Amino acid sequence: MLKPKKSLGQNFLKSKKTAQRIVDLLDPHADDVILEIGPGTGVMTEILIESGAKVYAVDIDQRMINFLAQKYARARNLEAVHSDIMDYDFDQIESKERIKVIGNLPYHMTSPILEKICYFHHKIDFAILTVQKEVAARITAEVGSSDYSALTIFINNYCNAEVMFDLGRKQFHPPPEVTSSVIRLDFFKKPLIDPGRYLLIRDLIKKLFSQRRKKVVNSLMNRLNMSREKAQEILDDASIDKNNRPQNISLEEYVRLADALYKYDVEL
Repeated sequence: MLKPKKSLGQNFLKSKKTAQRIVDLLDPHADDVILEIGPGTGVMTEILIESGAKVYAVDIDQRMINFLAQKYARARNLEAVHSDIMDYDFDQIESKERIKVIGNLPYHMTSPILEKICYFHHKIDFAILTVQKEVAARITAEVGSSDYSALTIFINNYCNAEVMFDLGRKQFHPPPEVTSSVIRLDFFKKPLIDPGRYLLIRDLIKKLFSQRRKKVVNSLMNRLNMSREKAQEILDDASIDKNNRPQNISLEEYVRLADALYKYDVEL
């Protein structure tokens, strides 16, 4: 039995019954193309292969790739790829239709991997991912809640997010210190804010949330070095209350803020 590496944040799913429950959410068919992130010992990979779908299983651990390649040597619909998912180009996956993505994401790399997946939104139909429960709460948070964050806004710019169910610590080997959640991300064909423009305001949104208790008018003044009058004018143009705080501003309002900043030619 291959031992999980702590340095890679590996926690292997143990139960095939649980794996089946997760894969059922993906609803794989023979004409699907599926990207599996971090297949590990292949408890979900085997079910995906049996569906007849074309499976690209990408893992940073060469041991896992060797194990899968040997165990499923006769499976013509499996391509086991040794790569860090952060370096992997999703566009190299051959598919006429948008692909499906599945994976148990390493907790220490969840946010960067989610961002990577979102940047390939044009390639993906939907994703079924296992993440830390706390992260799932942030992704699906309502405006004004304590969990609402810059990550909430980023994810919801690209897709609809939903928590499907939770997984206890004992479902994994070794047991992680936290509870996990399985989430579904349904990607828009076009993000609400153009990716190029979003990159311009992403750092601003993060900075605004670093001062959650400050009124947005004060944050704009401090972060963008502008007068109160100009900050007020931009917020009025975006129809945002100057007394609002970052966690009380919806994605739609951030879209309008992005448009207003662009209109006023503000350097971010």
